[in-house]
Amino acid sequence: MTDGPSLRPSTSPPVDLQRSSEPAALPPAEAECEEQLVSGLPPASFRSSSQLSASHGPAFAKLNRREGAGGWTPLVSDRGQWLQVDLGRRTEIRRVATQGSYGSPHWVTEFSLLSSDGGTNWKEHRRQEGGPGFPGNSNADSVSQQVLSPPLRARLVRLVPLAWHRQIGLRLGLFGCAFRSDVATVDGTGRLVYSPAGVRPGPCPPTVSLHFKTLQAHGVLLSWTGPHGTPLTLGLVRGHLLLLLLLRAGNRACPASRTVRLGSLLDDGHWHRVVLEHCQGGGNLTVDGHSQAFALPRAGPPDGRGDQLTLGGPAGSSPPPPAPPGNFRGCLENVYHNGVSVLDLARRGDPQVRVTGNVSFSCPGPGPWAAPVTLASPEASLVVAAAPGPPGPLAVRFRFRTWERTGRLLTTSLGGGAALLALDGSRLGRDGSPGVPPAGGAWADGQWHAVALRARGRTLGLHVDQEALGAQHRAPPEQLRAGRLYRFGGCSLGSECKIPFRGFQGCVRDVGLGDGPVDLLGGQQVAPGNRSGVRLDLCGMTDRCFPNLCEHRGICTQTWTDFQCDCSGTGYGGAVCHHALFEPSCEAYKHEGRGSGFYHIDADGSGPLDPLLVFCDMSDSAWTLVHPKGPERPRPGSALTSITYEASAEQLRAVRLPGAERRSERRGRAGVARVDPRGARGLNPHGTEEATGARRSGAPGPGSGAPGPGPRGRVPSAPPGPLPLPLGPGSFWNSASFSTEPSHLHFPTMAGELSLDVSFFFKSRAGSGVFLENLGMRDFIRLELQSPSSVSLVLDAGTGPTQVTVWTPAPLDDGRWHRVRAERTVLDARLQVDALPPAVRPAPAPGPARLQLSSKLFVGGSASRQRGLGGCVRWLRVNGRPLDVERRAAVTPGVEPGCAKHCATYAALCANGGRCTEARRGVACDCGPSPFAGPFCRHEISAVFGAGGSLTYDLGEPAGGGNGSAAPRDRAALGFRTLRTPASLLHLRSDRSGYLAVRLSSDGSLQIGYRPDAHRAPDVFTAASPPLADGRLHRLALSREGAVLTVQVKLARRCTGRLPGAPSRAAGPCGAGRAAERSVRCPRGSARYRARRRCSAHGERSGNRME
Repeated sequence: MTDGPSLRPSTSPPVDLQRSSEPAALPPAEAECEEQLVSGLPPASFRSSSQLSASHGPAFAKLNRREGAGGWTPLVSDRGQWLQVDLGRRTEIRRVATQGSYGSPHWVTEFSLLSSDGGTNWKEHRRQEGGPGFPGNSNADSVSQQVLSPPLRARLVRLVPLAWHRQIGLRLGLFGCAFRSDVATVDGTGRLVYSPAGVRPGPCPPTVSLHFKTLQAHGVLLSWTGPHGTPLTLGLVRGHLLLLLLLRAGNRACPASRTVRLGSLLDDGHWHRVVLEHCQGGGNLTVDGHSQAFALPRAGPPDGRGDQLTLGGPAGSSPPPPAPPGNFRGCLENVYHNGVSVLDLARRGDPQVRVTGNVSFSCPGPGPWAAPVTLASPEASLVVAAAPGPPGPLAVRFRFRTWERTGRLLTTSLGGGAALLALDGSRLGRDGSPGVPPAGGAWADGQWHAVALRARGRTLGLHVDQEALGAQHRAPPEQLRAGRLYRFGGCSLGSECKIPFRGFQGCVRDVGLGDGPVDLLGGQQVAPGNRSGVRLDLCGMTDRCFPNLCEHRGICTQTWTDFQCDCSGTGYGGAVCHHALFEPSCEAYKHEGRGSGFYHIDADGSGPLDPLLVFCDMSDSAWTLVHPKGPERPRPGSALTSITYEASAEQLRAVRLPGAERRSERRGRAGVARVDPRGARGLNPHGTEEATGARRSGAPGPGSGAPGPGPRGRVPSAPPGPLPLPLGPGSFWNSASFSTEPSHLHFPTMAGELSLDVSFFFKSRAGSGVFLENLGMRDFIRLELQSPSSVSLVLDAGTGPTQVTVWTPAPLDDGRWHRVRAERTVLDARLQVDALPPAVRPAPAPGPARLQLSSKLFVGGSASRQRGLGGCVRWLRVNGRPLDVERRAAVTPGVEPGCAKHCATYAALCANGGRCTEARRGVACDCGPSPFAGPFCRHEISAVFGAGGSLTYDLGEPAGGGNGSAAPRDRAALGFRTLRTPASLLHLRSDRSGYLAVRLSSDGSLQIGYRPDAHRAPDVFTAASPPLADGRLHRLALSREGAVLTVQVKLARRCTGRLPGAPSRAAGPCGAGRAAERSVRCPRGSARYRARRRCSAHGERSGNRME
């Protein structure tokens, strides 16, 4: 697993520093590095795997030459053939040119390129696009040239044909120049300490650059105390490069430290380039072209004092953990400190460099027994034969590395049976016995692990990384005698394959039988196996988790051929954790029909900012409330209060959608945003509010605002509340209408070589049309309505066209808004329409294919001005960022800003009889006289009453009671709950001194008192119901027509909360509100009442709601 740096440029961009340059001799100027490197070489500099005849030998493979048969042709044309050139010394190669054989129909159409310094350990170079193969020729005579970026630096170059026309035929040219190489070897005891002489100002940033290669996974590479005094320790840990920044307080080191990890599989015995630079406040670490920034404590300008560089180990005593253990063992090349060659000074004995321990100024290669072997497929196998002589006790050792959790490592005969060593779910077992788990983690971690299987007397022991693994196996000595053949990887159908395991995929090196090593390159002990997937003198292992293509801190795991991303807990989903799982605003949740509450919002979608937990107040305008972590007390007499919020300043800026609040200010120093429409509040980059004159007492409504400063600028004494961010509908309802087929909008090119996402709403009366299109030289991406019932995403990232289509059960040209979400990553393409299941199409080829676009983004049409949308596009977002289509449409002919008639889509949100009405931006629900309120008429109107509290309404003249000509009718309904008795629930009084009263008696029973007018005696009766003062919600309906009174009670809908005066565990109201301490008269429909709409109790009389 790895959580290495992501390729997303916005995640951890390098610090913008003014770089210091190395001398012109290293590297040479590009214009001076174009020499023909092959044409003057002698025949002895060329080798090949085989040749068809003497006239087809490798020495005839020079570019534009016609000697011999006009090029190199092997005996058999297959993928095991190669052509090798020895340049005599390490050389910088910038360009490769190929031709087919002269006068023949034979040429190479695709090839891979390998390099080495000693010929026992080769490295495969990949194109900048990520693929291993370089394109070759299309005929025998033309020259195909490939620019190598970065340049290749090696002595030996090997070209391996991967595809060809009829037969392999090749002529080769290499272009570059001589490469200056100062080298040194340290063995773990040697160090070089460089202290610049004199006191002189250094450049900013101070820079250290070098190349290194090693077969060790651990060790301190260098320690550097720069002119700013912050000790930097750089070393290898498990094949990664770890930078340790030890912080200081005064003259002593603090226990706190920072670490930066970069690179992978750096213990492969190949050269790796490192650049370390830092200046005031920050720096960059670059490994093989991949950079990551780090922060440093700020200090004064550099003056050169105290600048010291130690190579091969730490400066002085060992640094504290997590520094790399041990010292570096390997080769260093071209170590430069601010443009000065440290190794050149050391080789010449300059007093500025102090050399201790064993240091030699050369770099010998490893022996042939250290040459790696790659088993690239489960069927591949390598068979090694023991030396001639009588068999002895079993003794075999080797090293392996892999990403696979299962696989057959080694099979051999043992006495009268067979011995098997295999990985089984990251367990290592022998003889088919249950595997033993490793002590420090899985074996499939990409690290080299040393295995020793040895018989001593009557015991057979297994050691991994010098530790005994499991119990020893005991058997008679004759049963522990070694066989003649040892098979690594897949097996044949012989007796050694009785125990089923898939073949091993990985690398093997340092093989030894008995007491001696095995030369895998010499071939005397290597017998034929299934060699189709075997690659000698090369470990073709790739770390697909570096750089980490899993975005948003997704955890990358991999196999030999693929990688996966674990997105758990990140707030993102998809193959590489790219698309956001949360909506970008409260407005979006509101128009999904959600009510007020806490929600996660991701304001920048797939951008670098994390989701943020906010409270969405779903009133007529959606408000987003960000809660503080806790206020800091102001200093006495100070008018400044510092309040730290749960969100960073970047998150708060992103939450405020464009067009939401035009009165907000963004000015002042960098990193400060004014977010309140009326107060004077600033947010620093850490999400801390500096408020002058800010007074808040809770969550504001849509019309609230913070008051200005108090007298003499002092802050009124009020507890800080949540920060309100008004999210107007400016972005959610931002739309444009396309009236003609050629009409379209232009926007800048979409950025997203590795991952890209687009989302928008559309509505159309046409059955087809292009939503958007972006083109490159060869690549493209297009989203279109292909038919009334299908939406398609079509793209080509250089690996062939990919199309994803979603078919809908109902036509999409219905004049309603439909949502489209499209995503492309290096692993797949994904398309979703409305709430239908997304359609997913895997990428056509493995590897990070880059989508390279160059034209403008066309919205509402295509580059050909044909098949325009003929409809509307709304809330268009690319990579999480909204595009202002309204503003662009206002200045574009044929396109109108805005798009009307939203109720066809959102009318269903208006509940309980509410009527959808068109607003200037969006929709609104008119709740009318219903007993419901809220943006979608879903909140029952309620009030919470304390002791003695009441509400009085003037309901007007009752129906049918004006002149006495019709029988009087009354209807009333309400919901209630309480724990107190006695209690008066409802009292209706008429102008004729009649009344209808409903109350709870002392025992909780329901009593109704009724008197038609002042001339009749009241009637009082008790309804047949259980006690109703139980804290549950009960509903009561009363109706009277003439002399008939009907009472209906709907009982016991459970609801939790707390009622006034109730114990803490008692049931209470569902809604919230204040207790009314005195009688208040609120005429029906008054604005004063409308402010009190947190309700669940309501009543009716004669067709009028009693609210």
